Amino acid sequence: APLEPLIGETWRGTFDVNGAAVTDVSRYEWAMNKQAIRNIHTLEGGAYGGETLIWASGDSLQFIYVTSGGFTTSGTGYIDETGALIVEEAVEGHAEIDRVRSTSRLNDDGTLVAVSEMRRNGAWAPRRRAVAPQRAASMKGECF
Repeated sequence: APLEPLIGETWRGTFDVNGAAVTDVSRYEWAMNKQAIRNIHTLEGGAYGGETLIWASGDSLQFIYVTSGGFTTSGTGYIDETGALIVEEAVEGHAEIDRVRSTSRLNDDGTLVAVSEMRRNGAWAPRRRAVAPQRAASMKGECF
């Protein structure tokens, strides 16, 4: 399973929101008798978070994401030839955002890099990049 190296790990990645640094803490674990992967994440301090279930369906990955912000996303993804996870999501229940696209990659040096963009009011917003420089094993359980 291409996402298996994420299992059991907690990651901390920082990105910019309107000039302010925001840190996302994210944990991956098996779910549904190893038929799916569960990702739990929260913005540091607990202001926002969500849970994702990811499972294989043929040659693609399916997922659903439920947020503390009152909206959900669902979509499909695939692992490209470089090993990156490419995802396209439909957003339900958000007043402004209706689509999200992202690329995530676990690099050979152990960094987890996620780049995402959102379609807000019909226009794609600039890309947001979060880098988790290392596995944060000492943080297991923090923020969850």
